[in-house]
Amino acid sequence: MREKSPSPWAVSAIVIVLLAAAVAMPLRAQSLPPSSLRYAGSPSGEYKLTIDASATGVKATLTRLVMPNETLWQSALPEALDPARFFVSETGTVTVLGDWGSADTDFAVMILRSDGSVLRQYTFSDIATTMHSSGSEFDAEAVFGIWAPDSAVVDNGIVFLPLNGISLRLDTDTGFLSPIQTGSIP
Repeated sequence: MREKSPSPWAVSAIVIVLLAAAVAMPLRAQSLPPSSLRYAGSPSGEYKLTIDASATGVKATLTRLVMPNETLWQSALPEALDPARFFVSETGTVTVLGDWGSADTDFAVMILRSDGSVLRQYTFSDIATTMHSSGSEFDAEAVFGIWAPDSAVVDNGIVFLPLNGISLRLDTDTGFLSPIQTGSIP
């Protein structure tokens, strides 16, 4: 008994479907960037913040690292806030600094309580006003996409951000923002 071979049309159709699938898969994979996970912890290691930035948005999760671990909150961050730097205090307060892409939004700085509620948020105008400045200090850093330098100092719930000889002092417990001479940073 002789086996029947597939018709040339059937073979062509199968080849076309396989080629289309092979071409479409890499294109689909490239159109959505992979998730980017970043972490920050409190100085004692009791709290951990996870920032998950993906094509669908930015999600933050604060976990208290006690046995058993406890997720305190998980929330999507505002679309306009692109978290460039973030810090966690000993009390679980989270400070998020947006990047320069957030310049025209209300999200240059956002301080969240340990329950995820917003304690304070500041615009770039608020910061320039506090610093008694035109905001030109931010422009120098903006070339790199972030207005706040890597040299931020965190000490006892206070975040110090040096900006051209004057520093921005953020109290993460109260949300209070004030200028301070850079030489006065602990």
